[in-house]
Amino acid sequence: MKELKMLEVRRVDIVSIFRFFGGTFLLIGLVIGLFGSIFRIDIVSLEIARVFPFMARIRPGIFAGIVFGILYGLSAALGLSIFALLYNFFAALFGGLKVEIKD
Repeated sequence: MKELKMLEVRRVDIVSIFRFFGGTFLLIGLVIGLFGSIFRIDIVSLEIARVFPFMARIRPGIFAGIVFGILYGLSAALGLSIFALLYNFFAALFGGLKVEIKD
């Protein structure tokens, strides 16, 4: 029988978080955006157009799907990288997450 080991995650690599989640959410965003462009769904609401005025000129289509995917990936990557930075800070103060793994 394999023995359980307790490990503590004290630090996460912010660049790997950015790359992994940025790429993952970029692909998800492209699928959502291109799916929306096939059915001619306008992805730009009035609230988004107020914050990003250049987005008001983007109409449903392939270009809108690509822009949506890129923005979705970048926003997820930046948000989760900030979360990873906060995790590293608080893990240094209080200790990291403890996980059990089989050897």
